[in-house]
Amino acid sequence: MIKRLIAVAMTLLILAGLFGCGQKGTETDSESETVTDAPKTELLVEELASYKVIYVDGLSLNCLKRVRALQSTLEDKYGVEIASSSDNAEVGEYEILIGRTNRKESDEGAKRSPKVDDYSIVAIGKKIVVTAYTESKLIEAINDLIAHIEGLDEEGCFYGTGYEKLSLGEYDNEDMLIDGVSVSEYTIVYKEGSEGLALAQMVADAICEKSGYVLRMSTSPVDGRMILVGDTDKGAPSEMTGSQSKTRYYVGVCDGDLYLYGKELTGAYRAVEELIKEITAADGKLIELTPDSGEVTFEDASITSMTFNVYYDTSDSQRMNNVIMTIRKYSPDTFGVQEATGTWISKLSSAFGSEYAYVGKGRLNNGSSSDEYSAIFYKKSRFELLESGTKWLSDTPDTAGSQMSGAHYPRVFTYALLKDKLTGENFLCVNTHTDHVDDGGAVRLKQVKVITDFIKANYPDTPLILTGDLNDIETASSIRHLLNSGLDDSADLALLSDKVPTFKQKTIDYLLLSKDDFTVYSYTVDTSTYSGEYPSDHRAVLIKYELKK
Repeated sequence: MIKRLIAVAMTLLILAGLFGCGQKGTETDSESETVTDAPKTELLVEELASYKVIYVDGLSLNCLKRVRALQSTLEDKYGVEIASSSDNAEVGEYEILIGRTNRKESDEGAKRSPKVDDYSIVAIGKKIVVTAYTESKLIEAINDLIAHIEGLDEEGCFYGTGYEKLSLGEYDNEDMLIDGVSVSEYTIVYKEGSEGLALAQMVADAICEKSGYVLRMSTSPVDGRMILVGDTDKGAPSEMTGSQSKTRYYVGVCDGDLYLYGKELTGAYRAVEELIKEITAADGKLIELTPDSGEVTFEDASITSMTFNVYYDTSDSQRMNNVIMTIRKYSPDTFGVQEATGTWISKLSSAFGSEYAYVGKGRLNNGSSSDEYSAIFYKKSRFELLESGTKWLSDTPDTAGSQMSGAHYPRVFTYALLKDKLTGENFLCVNTHTDHVDDGGAVRLKQVKVITDFIKANYPDTPLILTGDLNDIETASSIRHLLNSGLDDSADLALLSDKVPTFKQKTIDYLLLSKDDFTVYSYTVDTSTYSGEYPSDHRAVLIKYELKK
């Protein structure tokens, strides 16, 4: 994706713990060491009954099994049963912290092992803190702690703070600096919500992939250095004169913090993308980043497109008005409709005719009020129509009214080659509605092949968006064929993806995009109701995207 796109969302786990009482530290290899110069404070067996194992919320089943093994080891050795809980539990004085919990001691432990392949076991006060970032390293750390406890032979204590176990991974880069300061000193701060989180995760993933550092993330400003992503509570940098403009972004260090600022998602994404490009291109043992483009004005060429099966029945005028209100609420730049009868086309044209033009023919091509269209509507102010047409999903696509053998009805696809007046770029819109016959999908597979054959023969190198009610879930052969024919599902590409069912409890409505041609900012399924009723039996689906060219 951008997202998928760009990378790998990591589970941030951190733990605490350490070596103990009667066991001297002897590991001195380059990847692991035991530190023994700290003052020795013993954690006593007589206090063990007061302890509780606290693990980070969301821990995997495999890690939880090792937590249980740790509890069993303590019980078997000392005859003391210890409870466990996620970090939603009340903070206590006596805790064994497993993972990057919400306890301040987990943050302290993380500073000892700040990179993705590191782990540490350390005692802080009366707490044992085990820190690690990946499941495999976390399990290693827990196993280390279990082995340490099993190996203790001194009575009276089950752990000692005079020992600190650090296991360090191997990395190509020793450090990454921003404004001369190690990136490990920074916290990524973003605005609460899925948009801010997605952008922050992009930054975190890029930094981790290049340097190994796993940075803390926060939805509110913190003490110390910050990487401010998007429109945070800190607002725009003081050096940005056009801070309220939707078409400006800022990249640079201001007052000690790195701003990746954009008022809207499109600007913030550009700022994040600029930093990621610099990170990706950097090389060497010591990476020194100098992100300083300052304030940049850009042209927001994003497009919104919708697919909407409006349901053929036109007997309920209020429901029809609700469909109109749904479309108007989003005001998409293009939208494709299915089950739009002649009556529906008249209604839509009446409602939107001053703003939109449409192309398409009915599947029977007889001009009747009941004939169903798979029409494409586009904003006249934004696009120029270069070519358009309607083809039938049959063995004879140019024969009006023809249908695929085994299909219940004739079905069509409509296409429109549009020129974006803003950028001068062309792209192809295709809208369709495949058959609903329940035959295992054989008819639908043949129908979508008609579409892909047409595209391959006529528009092989043109950026494409395919919208439609495809009457198949994503694992069906027809959808797999489309995805194997150079298309991607926008729901998977989107930086922000609200992927909920589009029809009853399944998704059969799609916006598919030609591979590598578009950046997708958001994917939204409209779940609005009017007086408790949906406007149609299908939900409208909307994406915001941009041609990469």
